[in-house]
Amino acid sequence: MGAVAAAVLLINWRLGVLASVAALFMAASRVWVGVHYPRDVIVGLAVGATVVLTGYAVLYKLAARLLQALTRTPLRPVLTATAPASVPAS
Repeated sequence: MGAVAAAVLLINWRLGVLASVAALFMAASRVWVGVHYPRDVIVGLAVGATVVLTGYAVLYKLAARLLQALTRTPLRPVLTATAPASVPAS
């Protein structure tokens, strides 16, 4: 739950806030029905969010450098191509 909420926060702020609220309600419901202790869900949310944010911080720079290097190769047209225009039905 924490991982998904953090990942959505990185992509879209408004949806991320909604996902975070949903994750908190889901975590609270797990405690409410007695299947987890409060500490379990708090640590689960924190670990999930930490893994996503750390992975993003580490891999974002790597992916950006890789993409930059690939744009100087014969793959440049493939990487920078736009979607073809739609063809009208005849």
